[in-house]
Amino acid sequence: MVGQGNGNGPFSGGTLMPQDAVANETQLQQLLSAVVSGKAQAAAQRQTLEDVQNQIKEAANRLGFGEKVRTKQLNNGLQVTLLTDRVLFQSGKAQLQPQGLQLLNVIGQVLESVDNSIDINGYTDSVPIGPGGQFPSNLYLSSFRADAVADHFASIGINRSRLFPAGRGDQDFVASNATAEGRGQNRRVEIIVESKLIKQTLEQAGLNDKPVTPTTLPIAPIAGSTGSGSSVARPNIEPHLAGN
Repeated sequence: MVGQGNGNGPFSGGTLMPQDAVANETQLQQLLSAVVSGKAQAAAQRQTLEDVQNQIKEAANRLGFGEKVRTKQLNNGLQVTLLTDRVLFQSGKAQLQPQGLQLLNVIGQVLESVDNSIDINGYTDSVPIGPGGQFPSNLYLSSFRADAVADHFASIGINRSRLFPAGRGDQDFVASNATAEGRGQNRRVEIIVESKLIKQTLEQAGLNDKPVTPTTLPIAPIAGSTGSGSSVARPNIEPHLAGN
């Protein structure tokens, strides 16, 4: 009869659940708790980014730049797109315009209220920069523009360690470069307010910018190097001159 073992069977003492099953149940409860906690954190972070999104939209509309500022929720955070034409920069330039400074000031005030990391990506259209210009290529121009936005954010109090500017040039276009309207869409600066939950997950998985611990692999002995008389083949390191 089950539960009446003689001390030699798996259910001795009347126990119906093995010890490893108890451990597995505890691990399952911990896993479920982690899932619930993760969902709560994700919901809280999403709400925070939605609040930031609404504040930026309201500020842009208040300044009359509603059509030049676009926001979108992404899986990895909040994307804020600033069309550069006649707002941030003049054509071919990387100096911020007065109205651009005004817009970045109000956006910066919102971003200062959170502590998320901020990517700042500069983009251009595909029209080549003419000879004799300040910048040798669109990639240089986009980089200097991203740096200019990051520098201004830092000047108004945002911690520099949170800002990650980069130039993308004309590669990641969002509209056709065959029309003036499309080129205007491609000349932009994208600000990504990174989700803290995504960064936390990557950190826990070991996917961060910390150096990898070096691993030393054993090297096979070469014949004659150990004095044991072993006949390990010596690799051929002579150049191959016979062509391919």
